[in-house]
Amino acid sequence: FFELPGGKRLVMMILLAGSETELEPSLRLLTAVQTEVAAMRPAYPKELVVGYTGDIASLVEEHDAIVADIALSSTIVFLLVGGVILVYFRSFRGLLAVLFALAPGIIFTFAIGRLTVHHLNSNTAFLGSIIAGNGINFPILFLAYYRARPMSEGRPLAVLEAGHQALFGTLAAALAASAAYGGLAISDFKGFSQFGWIGGLG
Repeated sequence: FFELPGGKRLVMMILLAGSETELEPSLRLLTAVQTEVAAMRPAYPKELVVGYTGDIASLVEEHDAIVADIALSSTIVFLLVGGVILVYFRSFRGLLAVLFALAPGIIFTFAIGRLTVHHLNSNTAFLGSIIAGNGINFPILFLAYYRARPMSEGRPLAVLEAGHQALFGTLAAALAASAAYGGLAISDFKGFSQFGWIGGLG
């Protein structure tokens, strides 16, 4: 630590044993220090100011800001996209079907992310909206094919025929998108590499 003459300003440097770019150890260290400070705080004047800076404090603050931004933007996107689908197809059941079909893909994608890159960071946090934005295209196309079937056709047959019509086009589009994302997986830059793994496999 460094202390100015008179003891009115003190700077304490605490180093993390490990990577300071990983959230979990950084959060544990910052929380431990804040707990120690809170326990000692009553013994000092109220005018005393305690501040935290450096890579660890910035990482935790950045993570909290990203989580808040993602929650807000995801809510807005969900409402806007859901509204567009509802207005276009004029069917609440159709909207629910699209969202139900989208959910397993998103869950699977982030499960892959958890296993391969462990967590998202400031470079890859936007992946959720991109994966959802690409993934929702396929159930929308399927629903469009289904709605285009003759009204006299039975539902089981209409579903089967719509799936047959939609399969090859959506499969080709999915493989093309997967190849485009997957090419980034070989990048040395961690953000691009994570984007490639999650986007390509998801």
